[in-house]
Amino acid sequence: MPTLINFFGANGFTPHGYCLAWSSALLWLHVLSDAFIVLAYYSIPLTLVYFVRQRKDLPYPWLFSMFGLFILACGTTHLFSMITIWVPLYWLDGIIKAITAIVSVASAALMFWVIPRALLLRSPAQLEAEVQEKTQSLALSIAKQKFTAESLRISEERLKIATDSGQVGIWDLDLQTNELIWDDTMFALYGARREDFSGAFDVWSTRQHPEDRAAIEAAVQDAISGIREFETEFRIIWPDNEVHYIKGHARVIMDSAGKPVRMIGTNWDNKAHALAKQQLQLAQVAINKSRSAFFWLNQEGEIADVNDYACKSLGYSREELIGEDVGVFDPDFSATAWSKFWIALKKEVILVFESRHRRKDGTVFPVEITANYVTINGEEYSFAFSHDISERKQAEERLRIAATAFESQQAMVITDADTVILQINSAFTDATGYIAEEAVGRKMNMFQSGRHDDAFYVAMWESINRTGTWQGEIWDRHKNGEIKPKWLTITAVKNADGVVTHYVGTHIDITARKLAEEEIKLLAFYDPLTQLANRRLLKERLKHSIDMAKRDGKQMALLMLDLDRFKAVNDSLGHLAGDELL
Repeated sequence: MPTLINFFGANGFTPHGYCLAWSSALLWLHVLSDAFIVLAYYSIPLTLVYFVRQRKDLPYPWLFSMFGLFILACGTTHLFSMITIWVPLYWLDGIIKAITAIVSVASAALMFWVIPRALLLRSPAQLEAEVQEKTQSLALSIAKQKFTAESLRISEERLKIATDSGQVGIWDLDLQTNELIWDDTMFALYGARREDFSGAFDVWSTRQHPEDRAAIEAAVQDAISGIREFETEFRIIWPDNEVHYIKGHARVIMDSAGKPVRMIGTNWDNKAHALAKQQLQLAQVAINKSRSAFFWLNQEGEIADVNDYACKSLGYSREELIGEDVGVFDPDFSATAWSKFWIALKKEVILVFESRHRRKDGTVFPVEITANYVTINGEEYSFAFSHDISERKQAEERLRIAATAFESQQAMVITDADTVILQINSAFTDATGYIAEEAVGRKMNMFQSGRHDDAFYVAMWESINRTGTWQGEIWDRHKNGEIKPKWLTITAVKNADGVVTHYVGTHIDITARKLAEEEIKLLAFYDPLTQLANRRLLKERLKHSIDMAKRDGKQMALLMLDLDRFKAVNDSLGHLAGDELL
């Protein structure tokens, strides 16, 4: 058996099996070789990753990923070959090798399938078409080089016509001499004539809006430094002090050494910006003329701007409101309440709710607020419109009172102009026996009892049409068929033009009163014991009969009966016996 030594030359260690005699030099050779192989294998996937990230135009980037995975697996097997010298993880080493084998076979199979499709060979016809295309391109290039001076002049004229018709001015800045050359359109855009100035720089400096000069200069320097292309918007001022909005774009031209030598660009009238600004101004005018209070608020609840109506409705000047928080006019404002409101506004974007505002004199009035959430340049704002709803609240209060009155103990009914029932209250149901579902939609003549003739109803409606109201005693039919007396009041409701739109009827059941009247009449004119007419009724009937006899020239007779010894019955047997006898 050969002598076995470990990595450091000592006996007793068996790396990779016991059938070979390992020396220190041999072990160093294996370890260093595997280490360099691992480093080489692991560096290849990193290189592929960098390559794929830099080349965005690769049609099959995943092929490189698959190849990198295969190389990584191979490197891992060599890593475990080193590890097993000290740690005998032979099963794990075997598993890693098996996985590497599977990945290798899968990669090879995938490559055999993909590569023929990724690198399709061109047919002879395709090769011939490619040669023809290159030949035509070469011929076109040669033709371009043969342009005459006349062709160049015509091209320049075409460019000039195109730029003039589109109101696009062209400028050329020599970065070495700072000479600025403008075409005629540039002078027209700036409201100047070429002959009035010694150079384009005169117009450039005098026409720029003072607030935009620093931004223009910074944009030029950034373009020259290669930070960004020159593309900016700025304002110019014409001789009549009218402000125009200009949009510009330019590119820097480098020499063969990569040094910037010229800037060539275009300017055009940014009418869209001017129109947007005009629309913004119109919107501001509309907001100021609005009959609603407008508030522009930031995230902290501070007032950034208000319209004229807000100042008028609250009694403050604009200077007194701007910069203050909402608490200046909101009696319910607090930091906690505003924080909750802002969270809800950001979630919903638009909130409509009722609140209260407080005027400068301390009076409080109800409002309806429509708040909107917006972000401008990363800053959060809310613009809100507030409407004074005092009149609406008063109308709602009147409606509540009217509704309470309608549901009073008196029976009430509302009809349209054709006496079709629209609404009844619960007292009307009690008085007639009809519920709303049975009565609504039917006409009021459903309650007629038949005890009144046509002349009665004609007189009633004549009074309503003439005076707008009628009241009187009427007999109506109950749902159960019973006829009951009522005291009815009808009132006509008219619109602003005096046209009747509705009728309101109030019914009072007078059954008890009629019974009381009958009882009073009975007590006044009849004897309670015999139910015969008493002396008062006798006198009235006797007088009436005498008058009738005199008028007709006839005679009349009066018979008087007397009961003898009736007093003796009362005295001897008592008044009860006398009443019974009577």
